[in-house]
Order: sequence, then structure tokens, then C-alpha cells
Amino acid sequence: MGPTTDVAVAHAVTVVACAAETVVETWTAVFAEP
Repeated sequence: MGPTTDVAVAHAVTVVACAAETVVETWTAVFAEP
């Protein structure tokens, strides 16, 4: 695990976290409507 791998992993985690947040927000927006 070199520095390049660490950066790639950190980037992947950030992308996944952002995607998950977007999905949750979209899900909430869709299903919170009456």
C-alpha cells in the first residue's frame, strides 16, 4: 500500500460517500412527498 494506493482509496471512499448521500437525499425527496 503505497501513497498512490492510499490516494486512490481515499478518492474512492469520497466518491462512494457522495453517491450514497445523493441516493439518500433523492430517496427522501421522493418518498417524503404525500
